[in-house]
Amino acid sequence: MSNSSNFLGGLLFGGLCGFVAGILYAPKTGREMRKQIAETSDDIYHEAEHQISNFKDKAEVALGDMQVKGQDMLRKANDTVVGTKETLKSRFEDLSGQGSRALVEDIE
Repeated sequence: MSNSSNFLGGLLFGGLCGFVAGILYAPKTGREMRKQIAETSDDIYHEAEHQISNFKDKAEVALGDMQVKGQDMLRKANDTVVGTKETLKSRFEDLSGQGSRALVEDIE
């Protein structure tokens, strides 16, 4: 615990020293630096906004595709169940027509 707190303290101290040295030796005036920071942050904001919009559009398309595929899967599953039910019903009727009435009654 002590080593990690020493490390974090040293990291903060080093970061602060680097920040101060950068400000002191910066080739631009404060006004120019603030303008550059404002422009850069504005550019970053607009780029993030653009990326979020693209992600939203792609997510909507993917969601629509998943809904269509899910509906297709449900329809196919329903068709399979109905087909299997009809096949079983037909086979049981065939068996009952052959005198296997007891088998049908046991299953019901």
